[in-house]
Amino acid sequence: MKRFWLLLGVIVVILLFKTDTAWAGGVQLDYTRLELELEEYLKGQQGTYGVYVQDMRTGAWMGINEAGAFHAASTFKLYLNLYLYEQIAAGRVNPQAKLTFLEKHAEGGTGYLQHKPLGSQFTVAELSRASIVYSDNVATNMLLDYLGRANVKTFMKRMGCRVVDYRRNITCPGDAALCMRQIVEFSRKHPDLGRQLMYHLSHTVFNERIPAKLPSGIMVAHKIGNWPPTGSYHDVGYVQHPAYPYVIALYSKNTPSFQYACRVLSEISRRVYEFHNDPVYNVDAVDIDWDVWLQVQKEQICRDADQSLILRSLVYKIGEVLSQRLDR
Repeated sequence: MKRFWLLLGVIVVILLFKTDTAWAGGVQLDYTRLELELEEYLKGQQGTYGVYVQDMRTGAWMGINEAGAFHAASTFKLYLNLYLYEQIAAGRVNPQAKLTFLEKHAEGGTGYLQHKPLGSQFTVAELSRASIVYSDNVATNMLLDYLGRANVKTFMKRMGCRVVDYRRNITCPGDAALCMRQIVEFSRKHPDLGRQLMYHLSHTVFNERIPAKLPSGIMVAHKIGNWPPTGSYHDVGYVQHPAYPYVIALYSKNTPSFQYACRVLSEISRRVYEFHNDPVYNVDAVDIDWDVWLQVQKEQICRDADQSLILRSLVYKIGEVLSQRLDR
């Protein structure tokens, strides 16, 4: 019965604010509370972390150690593939061109091309997909050999990245989030190519970080990175939240283990998502996908054992919103 009244209350609030267009769009995201919450959470975690979050609707952002240098590991493949797709869009690269697997491209780690015989040929499009979906190191080496590593680094600088080194594979959370924003913009500017790129990013086989604790049905386009020698495990993504889509970059180093880092990063991701899911903000969003938003609320309610607490919290938040409206 409590669940029924809670859902009824949510629906009433949605209808109230959805139909009164004069009230829409008044509240802007303020990440102060989220930043303080994450800082407090990270104080109790082993390792060093970097976080950057930006709302794609309003441009509001928050960062924790966002300009700090981290080993980029395989998140570098985001920059590589954005550069590649820009070249394809400009007509300078043929995605069906075939490249040959040579001994200099061989590398272990993630991916399956390392098990293919030398001399095998793959199209640029195949290599791009492998470098994203499977984080394939051989595919990445072949693409870098073809495009030129220095060209990718120069592209990063022109994009506005602050942590760029032509000899070392380093980046920072702020730069990685900038790259993901550029990928989203590229997808809007070049729908056909962008749809393909976003599809690959949202169908990677590595989902133990940003997407791990998010509701089912929420599209997450992302790229992970691992560098065990420094205890570095990362994830950079675009989360298609129904009210406030956002980009998020999570970096770590000096962590005790892969499992430990994934637990911390997935928890950060969960907290960031729930912040954007706060009714205080969502009732003001003018571009909400209401069907998705309501489904998310249902899933969260069903997962939470203390529904009375949720009900009290929701009533309190609705009161806050109404108070803000009446004060105007």
